[in-house]
Amino acid sequence: DSTSSQDPSRSEKNRPPGHGRMGASAYLEAETIHCSHPDLQAKQPCPCCRKGTLYLLRNPSIEIRIIGSPVLTAREYELERLRCSSCGAVLTAPLPADAPLEKYDARAKVIVAVLKYGYGMPFYRLGQLQGHLGVPLPPATQWQLVEEVANAVFPVYRALKQMASQAEVLYADDSPIRILSLMAENEREPEPERKGMRTTALIATLGEHSIYLYESGRKHAGDNLGDLLEGRPQHLDPPIQMTDALASNTSHSFQVLVTHCLLHARRLFFEIKDFFPDVCGRVLDDIGQVYHFEDLAKKQGLNPAERLAFHQQHSGPVMEELKSWLEEQGDQKQIEPNSSLGKATRYLLGHWETLSGFLRIPAAPIDNNAAERALKTPILNRRNAYFFKTQNGADVGSVLMSLIKTAIEAGANPVEYLVTLLEQARQVRKEPHLWLPWNYSEQRAAA
Repeated sequence: DSTSSQDPSRSEKNRPPGHGRMGASAYLEAETIHCSHPDLQAKQPCPCCRKGTLYLLRNPSIEIRIIGSPVLTAREYELERLRCSSCGAVLTAPLPADAPLEKYDARAKVIVAVLKYGYGMPFYRLGQLQGHLGVPLPPATQWQLVEEVANAVFPVYRALKQMASQAEVLYADDSPIRILSLMAENEREPEPERKGMRTTALIATLGEHSIYLYESGRKHAGDNLGDLLEGRPQHLDPPIQMTDALASNTSHSFQVLVTHCLLHARRLFFEIKDFFPDVCGRVLDDIGQVYHFEDLAKKQGLNPAERLAFHQQHSGPVMEELKSWLEEQGDQKQIEPNSSLGKATRYLLGHWETLSGFLRIPAAPIDNNAAERALKTPILNRRNAYFFKTQNGADVGSVLMSLIKTAIEAGANPVEYLVTLLEQARQVRKEPHLWLPWNYSEQRAAA
């Protein structure tokens, strides 16, 4: 192509990363079919020049072909039947050795569970698709399958909760949810103790591992954090708790190092920056500098103590100047206390100690973004399926979302992980701590 040779910006060398077709190495689960040349083989004369001899190249040419099929496919086994002409006995041929023992194998069950609770595919929508493609899968059947998966993996979920109680840092956030059975209770009881329903996302960081836990029901983040901390060994130091500044998040009675999300405070100023450009611009710029220093600390791979010293040296003066300036603006009556700017300023200054916890506590997060991102999974389910029918259904969803999200964040294939747990269910029940997303492959190889 003459244009690409004349214009360097259009050449392959200057093409931006991430653009273009994916290579064959991206198709990790593709079935490999070896294709030999129909007419030629090694050590034969070359048909082109008639002089050389052909030899086999080490690297074959790779072609990818994508084949469509239903999400779940079916096999129909026709078993021969023989009848005795004398006694009338009917003898049926056995199933092949590779045939699944049950109608729905472990992979089929897991695929339904991951589609629903990992990627928000409603039961009715998957049922319609399967029906149109000739492999019926009614929503009621799908529920039975995912309930089986949840029951099989529950010991691992319980082991993850036990580990999470020992975490160094705990993130938490809530999102609204609908549970029909609880909504019916609200109608029957005119003044219930609690009417709200929510899903809590809890993230526990323990060394290099992150555990994602979901709880759905009437409890809010503070209650669920308290339930988790009940199993915390008493000899451990208090964990760092990162949430927003709602009082309900600290409703439990356990000792924690409370830190609040700086991004929540920033958002209050960002939403009104067009109305108060001078004050909001100063706040946004200063908080932007703090995030710049946080990025530098991550890029340098600083440990908690080094990161704390780095922020104290660079972010500390920025935050102190911002605090002094805002207090001065308030003393000089430059900010109307009852305005939206006054409320944002009052929130920032009123929670200054917890919002700046990263300047005093090693390993203290700067914001609660991790929990907010974790809530995308239940929010996706809520937008596609709207509600859970019962509390049991919400509990099944919580268990499966927790294992799927933890596996994904650990770099494990969630389908292969859950299939392994189902196939090794007996061993999983005995020693669930050996079947976590980051160590299950060793047990699978041994099994």
